[in-house]
Amino acid sequence: MHFINFGIDLGTTNSLIARFEGGSVQVFKNPRAHRETLPSVVAFRGDRTLVGDKAQELIAKDPANVIGSFKRKMGTDESYFVPATVSFVTPIELSAAVLKELKSFVHTGEAVERAVITIPASFDTIQSNATKKAGYAAGFTEVVLLQEPIAAALAYFNESKRELPESGNWLVYDLGGGTFDVALVSIVNGELRVVDHEGNNFLGGIDFDHLLIEELIVPELVRLTGNAAIGEELRNRDGALEKLFYILLYKAEAAKKELSTADSTEIEFNIPGQEEEVVLTLRRADLERLLHDRIAGTTDLIAAILKRNALAPAQVERIILVGGSTYIPYVRRLVAERTGITPAFDADPTTAIAVGAAYYAGSRLAAAGSATATAPDVATPSAEAPEGAKARRIKSVFPTVSSEEEELFMAMPEEGDFSGLSYRITRNDGGFDSGLRPVGTRISEFLPLQKGAPNSFTLTFTDASGNTVPVAHGPIEIMQGKFNVAGQPLPNDICLEVDDIENNRTKLQVLFERNALLPLKKTIYKEITRTIPKGSPEVLVINVLEGTRHSRPHSNLVIGVIEIKGADLKSDLVKGSDVEIRVEMNESRDLSISAFLAMSEQEFKNVFSTSEKQVSLARLHEDLHALLREMKLELRDERERDDESAWTSELRQCIRDAERLQARLQKLSEKDLTDAKWEISEERRRISVRYDALGSEQRLANLQEEYLGHKHFIEEQLPFVDLDQDKLLAEFDRITQDERHFLRAQSPAILRAKIEALDSLRRKLLSNTKHWITRIFLQLSNLPPDAYTKPAAAKALIRQGEEALEREHFEGLRSAAIQLSHLVHGASDELDAVKIKGTGIG
Repeated sequence: MHFINFGIDLGTTNSLIARFEGGSVQVFKNPRAHRETLPSVVAFRGDRTLVGDKAQELIAKDPANVIGSFKRKMGTDESYFVPATVSFVTPIELSAAVLKELKSFVHTGEAVERAVITIPASFDTIQSNATKKAGYAAGFTEVVLLQEPIAAALAYFNESKRELPESGNWLVYDLGGGTFDVALVSIVNGELRVVDHEGNNFLGGIDFDHLLIEELIVPELVRLTGNAAIGEELRNRDGALEKLFYILLYKAEAAKKELSTADSTEIEFNIPGQEEEVVLTLRRADLERLLHDRIAGTTDLIAAILKRNALAPAQVERIILVGGSTYIPYVRRLVAERTGITPAFDADPTTAIAVGAAYYAGSRLAAAGSATATAPDVATPSAEAPEGAKARRIKSVFPTVSSEEEELFMAMPEEGDFSGLSYRITRNDGGFDSGLRPVGTRISEFLPLQKGAPNSFTLTFTDASGNTVPVAHGPIEIMQGKFNVAGQPLPNDICLEVDDIENNRTKLQVLFERNALLPLKKTIYKEITRTIPKGSPEVLVINVLEGTRHSRPHSNLVIGVIEIKGADLKSDLVKGSDVEIRVEMNESRDLSISAFLAMSEQEFKNVFSTSEKQVSLARLHEDLHALLREMKLELRDERERDDESAWTSELRQCIRDAERLQARLQKLSEKDLTDAKWEISEERRRISVRYDALGSEQRLANLQEEYLGHKHFIEEQLPFVDLDQDKLLAEFDRITQDERHFLRAQSPAILRAKIEALDSLRRKLLSNTKHWITRIFLQLSNLPPDAYTKPAAAKALIRQGEEALEREHFEGLRSAAIQLSHLVHGASDELDAVKIKGTGIG
């Protein structure tokens, strides 16, 4: 087993590699450019692949064959066409090329086989898996993922020269080239804990560059050319202005950096077809105006974290600023002003993530999966083993980084005969000697540590005669005075989709809560909600999603599905039988699901590491339209109440945001060069989550009132039902049986589902009531022929209903009324309830 000594910041705009050794971190320099950062840019020239500075230099000459910012498309099905090779390349392949190039920075001669690679805290599981896949494609044999705010915190606390309190709260504000994260970090008993976080995968320096182009450069181009559509033409892949777009993007980035220190700067470029060079002056005041709303949005996320954790700004020690975009003075100033928290710049914004990753790497062991580490195998200094003697080996467990005065070292014999042997542990500076102790079934020693220094210990074994015995084990090295982290938190809830039969829907059951520390595992038992005959096309679905438990299932991201078909079964799966579901998620968020069917004694399992999610523009249009329709229907209900409450204003804002998103989506083409498709998809999900979470007291009170109104109506009408009264009463009892709990719950989604279930029951109740069906039939039969989509069929149904009415044949009358209602232009399903198929578990 081997330590993972290398930490890598795989950034959107720049990447770095660092190594932990002997208590300190070394950031390696690019042997060609002689600086620590490697631009995350890949270029293709014939059969050559260029990475970094050489690739970046080609942007102005050959932009079609130069690709950057691909980190933001990790975990998607997006690929880039490369004219030079007449082929497509994926974000994973491009990331692998950057990682391979970083390996060449390591000049110590050792093989770079294992690494900690950082990811944004808000990366979902699919994006995380894509990053791991890139690491393995680059030739790493072990990849551990680390969230960037944790890396930044480790860098700050381990590199800071100031005296740090033993406990307290800090915020890590990480604004990089393409992503933003903010995390609330606490120190508890010398150990770092990430308490909460927020983030945006589409907010960073690249977005600021695009703003400069769209808001400052494009209007000038329109004025110079008279072409009002030049902005769209710039972003069109394979278009005449594609090359100019990349040139402007490059120049906008340079201008942004210059405006961090200068009040104004100039950019020069040529418009295709025009001889005269364009010279534009950009001013710092204009940049700051463009940045204001974006940076204010990040401080809103900070406010949300503090509110969620009942903290005032005065209870936060510092806000640690990292990421290249925090070099912008306006960012630093606005964050300090809006939060009221003192900024801290102890960690280098450029290198902090890589440095923190290296500290984390130094405390990890390949495939260890815990906060402790097993040292690499070496043999103790000893005499030659007798010929034919079986090799001896121990497995040791201890932390390699510690803020404690002493640490527990444990070891167990793993191979060979240890009977009659003794061990001795000494600290190499002579400050500790355990004395000679029998090995027994295990070794357990508390090792005292020198403060603020690397501590090396020697472990030796002897037999009864005092002769040294060779045993394979690892060196014992512990760096004292460095912080470690308690574990990585989940960025989102992990949930199981289950059937909610009473409410005719599916719902989410939380498996692992947001901010729970990885690794995690759980076993639950669920009931089969419908019979699945052996050999049938019916399917039982084990569907695990990532997102928030308070949302509807389609607002969340599917990260693992096991489908058990009737064709897979040894015997019928009978409704009411049990399925045992085991779910595990490791530190790097690999998901393992297994389902055991007791009835057929079959197990179905899989490990999911899905690295691609797809976004279809057509599906995006449909989802956004459906979301808007649902929100507008709820707003209509509120208007009928004539109640303009605070939450109604929030709902209106969600609708406005969705309408703006819809307008933006309608302008988007399949050939768009930007990240717009992914940004819109992410924003749609965010709006959906916001809508699901609208939970002000007024909205909850309104929903509770609506629920109780439906309930009282059904209670009043049930005695007058003519058919299936017992069945309808049983359904009513099922819907309302857990009323005490869901009325107290702070989930509008649950209340809305109960209201829909009662509304569905109301329709069933009325359709089983003679006087109501009679009234509906008489109303429908008096409509003019052109009110029906098929007048002839309607005429026949009216005749059929009249005959049933004359004979007092209620079921015939009901059948005629229901079929007749479906023929009315613009008819709804008021009389008919469609049952969902669901997952098959509940």
